[in-house]
Amino acid sequence: MADSRLMMNIKGISISFIPRFFFQRKLFRIFDKIGTFNDSLLEEIVFRVNYYNKIMSDFDIKTESNCEIIGRFPFKKTSLAYDGYKLSKYFNDTFLWLKDYNDVNYVFEKPTICKSRPLTNENYNNILLKLDSNRHFCFLKDRLSFEKKKIKLCLEELFINNTDRIFFNVIFLPKAVIWDIQEKDLSSIKSLF
Repeated sequence: MADSRLMMNIKGISISFIPRFFFQRKLFRIFDKIGTFNDSLLEEIVFRVNYYNKIMSDFDIKTESNCEIIGRFPFKKTSLAYDGYKLSKYFNDTFLWLKDYNDVNYVFEKPTICKSRPLTNENYNNILLKLDSNRHFCFLKDRLSFEKKKIKLCLEELFINNTDRIFFNVIFLPKAVIWDIQEKDLSSIKSLF
């Protein structure tokens, strides 16, 4: 974990030394490339964008006291700040944004960049951004495809009473392997995999 955190900090700080102008020029080429995609892929992109950003009308945040210039490199909550900077570096340095990198369970009064929103239909002002990728978006390379995997479930025994055990056996066996957490010899379990 420490190695990945060190690499995250090295990458995050080093990318801040590259003038944003280069990324901002690249944005037009990115949009041109998106324009060449087929209709089904464009529909999929629009669907995803509309999921993350539900705002369909213009808004103004210039009067908000906590709005920030998008081009400023923040040094608080570093992994979240690096992820925010990865996307904000493509946009004009004078743009403003409201952001809250905390775990929120409420709806903002003004459109705000954040990493979560409550599960309601009225959560329009919470604009989701892929933040904290160092923790949440790190995937291991798996040599097996999903179809080739065995359908097995391996649990430590945490049943409170015998009724729970019977219910679990009826529902999940034979696809589940259950062993007592007091048992030290796991050779019988390992042989099943």
